[in-house]
Parts: sequence; structure tokens; C-alpha cells
Amino acid sequence: LKTGRAAVYALEHAARGSIKRCALYVNNSLRAQGIRAHGDGKDVARNLINSRQGFQQVQYSKDYVPQHGDIMSIKGGSSEYGHVAIYNAIIGKWVSDFVQHVKRGNTAAVNDRQYQMIMNGTAQVTIARQVQAQAQTARIPKGSTQQPTRITKSGSSAQAARDNAIAVAAASNSK
Repeated sequence: LKTGRAAVYALEHAARGSIKRCALYVNNSLRAQGIRAHGDGKDVARNLINSRQGFQQVQYSKDYVPQHGDIMSIKGGSSEYGHVAIYNAIIGKWVSDFVQHVKRGNTAAVNDRQYQMIMNGTAQVTIARQVQAQAQTARIPKGSTQQPTRITKSGSSAQAARDNAIAVAAASNSK
């Protein structure tokens, strides 16, 4: 998934410590993978969910388990802009403009105050997760000599189109 690659990109481009540019760094990590991303830290996850790019909202709870590439936006804390980070499961840490080495539960909270605000419900958490496209087999009309091809929810792949063209050509040549 593109968000998995974005999580790796975020790690590779992270600053040594916070420079208060979480939204810029996370948005750039997503953009580098071809995902349209924008907004302040508190808005990035919601914007992705509303973007029609294959993101779904994951409800936050104490039982939430971060997945590689999850994007967590937090509204509330010391900044009016909020905070955003992407989860990198390879290292088991959240990455914003820096690698968040201090783990605060299952959240991307940058400090204890923000974590407490999440726990007591005064900070709002939004989590965006990219949905994996499910492969399907195209329906073939009865009596057709065409071979089935694999397609995804987002449309047929270039390889599937080439395979289909080859199958149709082969069927035409055998008549």
C-alpha cells in the first residue's frame, strides 16, 4: 500500500527531533507516494478519509492496534494546529517530523499532556487507514472464448488489459 511506503519515507526523512512541522512532513511523505494530502495536523486524517482515495476511518479506542501506514490526527493539546503522525510498524513507532521514541499508549501523542487529553476525551483523535483494493475476476459472457482477467476495485490493471488483449487475439486467430 502507498501508506506503507509513506511510513518508510517518513522515517527516512525525519528530523532528529521535533521542529514543529508534523503536517508538512507527513503530507510530504504521502505526496511522495502519489497521495493527495493537505491540511494542518488536526485535519490530515479527516481530509484523507474525505478525499475518495481509498481511506477509511478507524475508530480510536484503548484496544486500537496501529497498523503500518495508519495516519493519526489529534485535535487538542498545546498547538491550535493539532498533531499528525504516520505509524511505521517496522520500528513500531509513530513518525511525524521526527521519530516519536516515547511511546504513549497506542497513540501518536507528542507529550504526556496530549496523551492525558486523549485518555480523558478532551482531545479528538481521527485515524485514517488506506483500504487494500480487493481483486475480483471480471464476468465473461456465456459462450465467449475470452479468458477471465483480474481487476481491482479501482479498475483494470494495465497487465490485465494486456492479458485480455492477448486472449482475445488468440481466440480470433484460432477460428
